[in-house]
Amino acid sequence: MNALPFGYRPLGWKVELTADDYLAHMRREFVRLSIDPHNDLLQFTDIWRSLRHDGADARNSIQRYIDWAIREKQAETDQPCSRNEFSFRVGFRLNQMGNLTVTWDPDEETFGRFGLRGNHSTSVGGTRPPNELVHIKEFHYLRFPIDDGLRQRRTRLPTSSETLASDLLSCARKRVEQVIEDVQREVNASAVSALEFELRDSVTWSSPTPVEKLVVGWRIVQHS
Repeated sequence: MNALPFGYRPLGWKVELTADDYLAHMRREFVRLSIDPHNDLLQFTDIWRSLRHDGADARNSIQRYIDWAIREKQAETDQPCSRNEFSFRVGFRLNQMGNLTVTWDPDEETFGRFGLRGNHSTSVGGTRPPNELVHIKEFHYLRFPIDDGLRQRRTRLPTSSETLASDLLSCARKRVEQVIEDVQREVNASAVSALEFELRDSVTWSSPTPVEKLVVGWRIVQHS
């Protein structure tokens, strides 16, 4: 298949939905349109594959870092350490390959007391860095999901690739936000990045009723 068939029905950005809700909807649309997600998603194939992982295993690396740091600090100073003494920063960025990576690091105070233990942010032998929580490949293909003419409210209807991009972006944002919330429930952590959307209500090929809050643009915002 050289292009997705017309008629993909996007959900639009809905705060109340989860990443799994978006994944379930996309699967239903793939079945309805006879789209094989393993072969037909073109530039979105790696993004789709990456979104199916929730980062649960990666969060264990924070606990391993704390265990390691406490053990070594107590061996050095013979002073008790509490897990409550640790604080972290969680952020995300596009790397040089255009992949979205979400990582954790000790904040300045924790770094000053405990340093970086082991290869906490180093990729070894092709494996992902231990401090990486989420890795979404080829995310840069979602940089401009909607044509400039459509963003300027011209009459062309969005293609299925563009409406699918809206749901992929929404799913990715919910996945990242959920991972950060899960980390914050386990340890003292602050989010230093946010994904912001540009939204439009837009009529699609599949329905004369406008889709509310179709994602037509996005940016990563870094907080101090």
